[in-house]
Amino acid sequence: MLHSLKQMQDYKGQTMEIKTIKLQENGWKINGVTFISNIEKAKGRKEVLAWIKKGGIVEAQYSTKELTEQTKQKNKENKDLLISQSTAEVHTILYDIDEKSMDRMNRIVSLANAEYNYRVSVGETLASAYEASYKTQTVDWTGADDKPHKVMVESIVQALRAGMINMGEIWHGN
Repeated sequence: MLHSLKQMQDYKGQTMEIKTIKLQENGWKINGVTFISNIEKAKGRKEVLAWIKKGGIVEAQYSTKELTEQTKQKNKENKDLLISQSTAEVHTILYDIDEKSMDRMNRIVSLANAEYNYRVSVGETLASAYEASYKTQTVDWTGADDKPHKVMVESIVQALRAGMINMGEIWHGN
């Protein structure tokens, strides 16, 4: 027999002291470890009910802090999902503007920027360097329609910009 209403037997049959009880969907969690079912014949149920009857306080399943963290995590997941499904249309081509696609775009733009800087450094005019690096220069790109397209680097720059704006709007509501 147990000596106190603060004691009960765990699932291994060993006596344990009840320190905390948290409400769960179909029962209670004792001391953050042992689950006791609220089914009438469940082992430990009588002890839990007696502990509650004698004034033991049953805590909510989640603390305010835990609920806040769960909400933050769910919001982050929802925003990540929105970004992963985002597209932008530039010159009749629909581009995926998820983070992975934007990373790929960024590599292309970085190379175009290096080419532009080189052209300017060897004496080309800014307009001529821009034309050669961003408008004349094309790359093969698979659109959101999963079809191959030959696109100007300038279009990649515009899609990347749209992706950055989209991401800012999703994350910060701007």
